[in-house]
Amino acid sequence: MPQLPARNTAFRLPGALALALALALAVSAAAHALKDQPVLGMEILKGLHKGDDGWDGGTILDPNNGKTYRSQLRVVDGGNKIEVRGYIGIPLLGRSQSWLREQ
Repeated sequence: MPQLPARNTAFRLPGALALALALALAVSAAAHALKDQPVLGMEILKGLHKGDDGWDGGTILDPNNGKTYRSQLRVVDGGNKIEVRGYIGIPLLGRSQSWLREQ
């Protein structure tokens, strides 16, 4: 029969698991800090790179919940509109919006 560790024995997480947990907690804290902040002047899109079919490889912030998602966008309608997509993992698992330029 296997022996259980003594009650006073410290529990140690494997290095990779401890790092993943620390990163998850840091992301959660950052999201909480951005939640319900004034949107005016907030940086919503970050790190996008120009590609053949638009811009991708960046992130987008949802100011309502403070979470960031991977993003891509395309300029359409002669530059008067952009189609923005935020997603988790792959673009299929996401949501799109169209943003119109103010005249």
